Order: sequence, then C-alpha cells, then structure tokens
Amino acid sequence: MAFVDYFRNFIQERNMNSESVFTIEDLCTWFERKYPPPLVQRKNIMPQLLKKTTNHRDRLIAGKYDPDASPVDDLFFCTDPPAFSQFQLYQEEIHDPPYYPGTIVHERELQEILTRDPTQIEQGLCLIGANYPAGRRFIDLLCLDRDQSVVVIELKVSRAYDRVVGQLLFYMGWVKKHRAEANQEVRGIIVANKIIPDLRLALSMVSNVECIEFDKSTRQMRGISCDDAE
Repeated sequence: MAFVDYFRNFIQERNMNSESVFTIEDLCTWFERKYPPPLVQRKNIMPQLLKKTTNHRDRLIAGKYDPDASPVDDLFFCTDPPAFSQFQLYQEEIHDPPYYPGTIVHERELQEILTRDPTQIEQGLCLIGANYPAGRRFIDLLCLDRDQSVVVIELKVSRAYDRVVGQLLFYMGWVKKHRAEANQEVRGIIVANKIIPDLRLALSMVSNVECIEFDKSTRQMRGISCDDAE
C-alpha cells in the first residue's frame, strides 16, 4: 500500500475536518497500532509526511522528497513552522499554494532578507517579529511603522493571487483584536514576485493594504498601484 493510502486511512479514521490538528506523535502512534513494523518503519513516516505537507520546503529539493507536482501529495499543512510538529488538512481556500519543484525564490530566503532589514519594504519599519503567531496561523513579518502603526506583511514566493486578500485581512483583524492598542492603526503590505491584476482589483476596494513587487534578480522592491486596476 502506498503512503498516500495510509494517510487517507488516517484522515478517515480520525474523522478529520478543517479544524482538526494532529502531531507527529499522533501519527506515529496510529501507524504503530494499524501498521506495526515491519509493515511500516517509524523512520519512514516523517519523510513521507513532509512530502505531503504543502508548506515544507524539502518538497523543492530534487532527489529528496521530490513530489511529482501532483495534488495527490497535497494532503497536509503545517501550523507551526519552522518546528513542523503540528499539522492539519491542506485547505486551498485559506492556505498558501503548495510548494512544488521549480518554485522561485524561497519564501524563507526572502523572509530572512527582510527580517534583517525591513526598511527595504518601507523606510522607518521596525520589526516586531517574524513568523508571529496569530491564532493557529503565523504572520510572515509583523512591524511598526514610523507613525507607530502595526504593519502586517505577507510574503509570497511567486505570484500573489486575489485569495491572499482574505488571508491578510484575517491577520490584520487578529492583530487589531489581540495585539494592537485601542487606537492603534493596523495596515497590511503584500510582497510578491508578481502582483497579478486580480489581486490589484481586489485591493482597489481596501484602503489600508499596499502591494510591493520583489524582483528576485535585482533584489529591488517597487510599489504597485491598485487604483487603476482593471
């Protein structure tokens, strides 16, 4: 039996839904009960789990897990990177697109660059934290601007699609409710390799979110106007 079938049995037996979260130990315990060695060796469970975790970067390394860029491998999403110890079902409508071999600039590389110097995004930005916990999700970068407004920054390794608007607004709402002071403004910035027209159109209706394109070859940033989106 292929590991994808094992995992589907795990999902079905636990009656998992969009709110379900499991740990590596939960999964290993299940395998030991259902498919004990020599059927399944414990050492093989973690690599197979990460192969089917849409936001784990080892999926990009040819010869390691190297999935075939097929949705059959898009089963799980890690909720606590970089620890990678807790997982839930991958949900296309709320999670980032899966990593596939060939994905451009690793998001972590971009995050490290901007963590060291967030003023590359905007002069006066001061970092509060990277991978900042927001409920069961994580904000790529959380900053303060020169006016002491809180700035939620979402990074995308390739094209930024219109559905990222909902994700960013969730983070901004969470920050407004749980992190910001009573009268403190909360803004949003999306940094991506390419801001597509659909995203610009969506953001033309949102006054406190900006778009910035990141040129991976020159490492330069440029703001994108959404007012003239078609």
